Amino acid sequence: AQEISVGIESLRQMLDALLDVSNLDAGGVTPTLRQIPLERLVEGVCAQFRSAAEAKGLRLDCEWSEPLTVRSDADMLRRVVSNLIDNAVKYTRCGGITVSLQARADHALLTVADTGIGIGAADQRRIFEDLEQLGNPQRNRAFGHGLGLGIVRRITHLLGIAHEIESRPGAGTRFHLRLPLSTADETLAAQAAGTQPDIAHRRVLVLDDDDAVRNAYGHALHSMGCQVMCA
Repeated sequence: AQEISVGIESLRQMLDALLDVSNLDAGGVTPTLRQIPLERLVEGVCAQFRSAAEAKGLRLDCEWSEPLTVRSDADMLRRVVSNLIDNAVKYTRCGGITVSLQARADHALLTVADTGIGIGAADQRRIFEDLEQLGNPQRNRAFGHGLGLGIVRRITHLLGIAHEIESRPGAGTRFHLRLPLSTADETLAAQAAGTQPDIAHRRVLVLDDDDAVRNAYGHALHSMGCQVMCA
């Protein structure tokens, strides 16, 4: 029964990824740009993957020195960061993953760095192609389906986000995203329009008897800056 459940979940994940690829390629996805507190979004995504990282004996850290607000589509950006962290956890055997945020002159630099197997220069373009999986000739499903970075490539192109990769075999990998910072004028306009979320820093209790529902609400509220308790 457990093997059947694992197989069904694997097929569900592949179907979801294929639907995402199909929608993006067909132009059926339109970004909704708004101001996003970047550290809250990243912290929420990290919370989703921390248990998976700890199960492998890996650390998963978030680092930033100041709050950063960017202009992007929150759901799409969350998917990009999720896919990068998920990929890092899958291909890292020891050490850990660090997600860092830094302010630059005209953009925010988001970096997902791991201590994993690393990628040779000749393969760094290939990994963004669909169904490409380096070091997994047996197509072990524990490493996913090879669609995650293809989705990253499509979404970053759609959002106009520049992405770079630094890596070499045996020395880990660093993925960099350059995100447009929100301007002061945009911040004032958002405040005047009342579009700023008003639940940040609130304490929220989530009650549900379904683990998946509880976790989903918990992660979403946490990414909005809430202090979340689940029961």
